[in-house]
Amino acid sequence: MSNNPYKDYYDAINGGGEWAYVDAEKASERIKELEEIASLNNCSVESLLDEPWEGMGF
Repeated sequence: MSNNPYKDYYDAINGGGEWAYVDAEKASERIKELEEIASLNNCSVESLLDEPWEGMGF
């Protein structure tokens, strides 16, 4: 998966592979998590995507 869950979701939906639904669901869950984090921190999801959150469990 990339650092951009929106791109991952788009790729999964349009990929049509065997695991497309699972990949789309994972990306959707990550988007929801990022939206919640952004809401709690009063910032945008895009600003979170610019940060190196990968090693922090997000």
